[in-house]
Amino acid sequence: MKEGCIKIEIMINTGKLIDKLTIKKCSLAKRCWPDEQCKEDEELQERITKRICEKIKELTQRRACRSVKALKNKERKLVMEMDELKKR
Repeated sequence: MKEGCIKIEIMINTGKLIDKLTIKKCSLAKRCWPDEQCKEDEELQERITKRICEKIKELTQRRACRSVKALKNKERKLVMEMDELKKR
């Protein structure tokens, strides 16, 4: 009869131990979950902010204008015809 009682006590103690471990893991998960969510949100916000800054920079950036010099012949007249342009 003692053997049966010992087995039952072991099973009860094992069950209690499993319950305690489960409770500890759940409480740890409850504490860690908001931190993980905040990190994900911060990373997402950072990526969005970078994209917005890049887009603003792209839209407001001054582009270098190419200055087009008019081609002139020796008499200082503007060259307009393709044949004359090809000669230059």
